[in-house]
Amino acid sequence: MAKEWEKFQGEYNKLKPALAKYSQSEAAATYKRLTLADANMSEGESNLAESTVTARKNGMAGTSLPDFMKDKTFAEAK
Repeated sequence: MAKEWEKFQGEYNKLKPALAKYSQSEAAATYKRLTLADANMSEGESNLAESTVTARKNGMAGTSLPDFMKDKTFAEAK
């Protein structure tokens, strides 16, 4: 049993540097970045959806992106 424990400790010590990047502080920083990115993406999607409705109300009859890019409101939102 003692030999197995020593073997485990040796293998663990070899892995320690690679495991350092998975610390709690790194996980918290990654979580914060992902949360901010998700919030920004959601806001952008909402803004683009609203500008699509506005473009339709302004008389946009097209169905493709180049058609919608002719509308100033949509182009600014994109």
